Amino acid sequence: MLRKSLEESSGMLFLYQSVQPVSQGFWMYQVQFPLDIAFISADNKIVSITQMEPCLSSDPKSCPAYYSEKPYKSALEVNAGFFAAAGIEVGDKVRYAVDGKCEHQ
Repeated sequence: MLRKSLEESSGMLFLYQSVQPVSQGFWMYQVQFPLDIAFISADNKIVSITQMEPCLSSDPKSCPAYYSEKPYKSALEVNAGFFAAAGIEVGDKVRYAVDGKCEHQ
């Protein structure tokens, strides 16, 4: 929230202790630029990719939520268009490195 940008090859990784249901979404309240989000299953496969638009409303209830098409155990937010430009698609597998970097296969 309240960021004006995200470095070109940076992202925000959300790791959960348990699998999240499709009813558990993300929102863009006070995020000032569009993001892509990849929802990642417990077996590290991307199950859904969605572009999320900024919501600058002063009322958080007016901001839409964005949901995965399938349950997920982690989610990765990056600049809008990053996944398409990198050739990353639903079904690709994600690998997390010790240094926090992610790779796809």
